[in-house]
Parts: sequence; structure tokens; C-alpha cells
Amino acid sequence: MKKKIIILVISLFCGIFVYSQRSAQTEKRWFGMVDYHQIYSFDSRIYIPGYRLSNTDIYSAKSLRLITGYYVDPRLSVGAGISIDNYKVAGESASFPLLVDVRGYLKDSQTSPYAYLTGGYSFHTGVFYQSALFEIGIGYKIHIIKSCAINIAVGYNYKQYPNMDVIAFPSLSSYYAKQIAHSFSVGLGISF
Repeated sequence: MKKKIIILVISLFCGIFVYSQRSAQTEKRWFGMVDYHQIYSFDSRIYIPGYRLSNTDIYSAKSLRLITGYYVDPRLSVGAGISIDNYKVAGESASFPLLVDVRGYLKDSQTSPYAYLTGGYSFHTGVFYQSALFEIGIGYKIHIIKSCAINIAVGYNYKQYPNMDVIAFPSLSSYYAKQIAHSFSVGLGISF
């Protein structure tokens, strides 16, 4: 299963890169983006019907996002893609969410500050856990060479996923037990 996912990710990335380079010769409307985010939680709680348990576990997570997008306007882009998230909570839990990414740029230029909104949902498949993701933040796009820019971003990250400790108890249903984390996100990426 992991090999198939890796092959899918590499194929998608190569296709995005080739198409992006071809469209750069005319008016650039389509783009590809690879972002890496390091996520640090500042609040994480477990919710069970009738209870709200405090969880003092502070954790970190890594997120690799591959997004294909379209400039609707020189100051607005909309994209969709995939992410591979690795959360270190109750051991390690992985999710593979499908994403929607919207970015608004302050200036119509190759170097510009921007605000972004990312949302996603991951379905339970084998080693990947069902989860919901929401992130909002600000960033700066720095043009480095023709058709290539570096993205630097900071933001607020919200993640909801089943709690692994609660799932281990057969008397409690994993359907109702969930863990919600509020986190700070730092991102670095390349768009082309």
C-alpha cells in the first residue's frame, strides 16, 4: 500500500512539474507547489460523549503537501492536492488528506505577501487514519528564478483525529472518541 501511494505521489508531482513548465512559456495560470510544514501543538484535548478530557501531551508533526493550482486572478489562486502528515501522538499516527488550498496575494507581482486557507479530509485506509485538517495563515512568496518561487509561511493548524489510547479500550467506541489539536505551523515550500 505504501509503495502504491509513493508511486502515485511521484507521478502526480512529475506531471504537475512538466505541465507547469510548458504553460510558463505562455501566460502562466497553472502552478505546482510542494510545501513542508512543521507543526507544534499548544493545546490538545480528547472528547468522549459527556466528557472533555484534558490531554497535556505536547507533540510535533510533519506535513508534506503537493498541490496543483490555478490563478483565477493574478491576486487569487485556488488549488487541490494531497498531503502526507505524520503526527506523533500516542505513538505515531499518519494521515493522507486530500486538500483544497486558497491563497490571496497582496501584490500582482512574482514576490508578494499572501494569506492562505487550507482544508482537507483524510479517509481511513490501512495505515492512514481518518482525520480533518484546517489551516489559516500568512506567508511570503519570494521569486528566485524564472517560474520558481520560495514560499515561507506561518499559521494556525487545527487537526481532528481518533484518539489512539481510547481506541485501545474495547468498552469505548472509537467512533465517538476523538482528539482535537490546536497548533502553530511553520512552512517552507517551492512553487513553480
